[in-house]
Amino acid sequence: MDEDFWLDNSKLDTFMLCPQKYAYRFEEHLVPIERKRDSALMFGGAIHKALETLYKGTAFEQVPCPLGPCVRCRDKTIPRISATFLKNYEDDPDDPREMRTVDRGLDLLVQYLSKWRREGFKVLAVEIPFELPHKTYGVTFTYVGRIDLFVDWEGVPLVVDHKTTTRFGMIFDSSFKLSGQFTGYMRGAQHKFHRPVTNGLVNAIRVTSKLDDSSFARIYTQRTPEDFDVWERQVNHLAAEILEMRATGFFPKSAPFACGAYNRVCEYYPLCISAAQTRETLKQSAYERVPWEPRKDTEE
Repeated sequence: MDEDFWLDNSKLDTFMLCPQKYAYRFEEHLVPIERKRDSALMFGGAIHKALETLYKGTAFEQVPCPLGPCVRCRDKTIPRISATFLKNYEDDPDDPREMRTVDRGLDLLVQYLSKWRREGFKVLAVEIPFELPHKTYGVTFTYVGRIDLFVDWEGVPLVVDHKTTTRFGMIFDSSFKLSGQFTGYMRGAQHKFHRPVTNGLVNAIRVTSKLDDSSFARIYTQRTPEDFDVWERQVNHLAAEILEMRATGFFPKSAPFACGAYNRVCEYYPLCISAAQTRETLKQSAYERVPWEPRKDTEE
């Protein structure tokens, strides 16, 4: 097994968007030194961590406020679910138009607890890491992942993933049917718990200026044996492509589409438009090397 070669959904998604971006981030481990606050990512991560306490059964334990005495806690203990959110999202964004504020996050958790005060499922496990063995062209590697929740809903096992978004609708809902992330989660649950798992549940949370009952949704998705087969073949095919590019030392750019994907300029755009000597200087001065380590469930 090649200990230096493993894949996860983030790696595959990035590679499919742009092989050159994949190489900068996951082969060279480059991250901009002047990283701007990614409010969406940080907010979603904080909600995720808070919900972890709920499904582990520790949400309502009273603990000190991680911010110390403040206007929210008034020097009193607060529920762990709130403290966990504040620990991971303690400051409001600089942009006044940004909806992902600290108070809105706390309000969202209160609304969530009201909406889902009685869950229809039984929690079997929380935050489950897995590693699936794969083999392509004689190279054995692993596909790794972490499942938010594994539950039993009236005898049906489901993998659950928390998702925050700013809008619901057909585009959001339809993406999960072909989601390789969910297919991988189901495969991971099968491998981990030694039982058939063909169903998934998106625990969707909408972040808007108005929070109410409609801010939450549960979206179901299923997989067939054919779906699993296609996913396995795709993972192996992409792994083979990555290994070939490694061997040649050439990762092509998916320009211009990837340069402005997700309505933002790619963080590696300055490298892609620079001459070789300037590019190497930029790597030393404007980027730092931060390996992607999902097995540790964190990226420093």
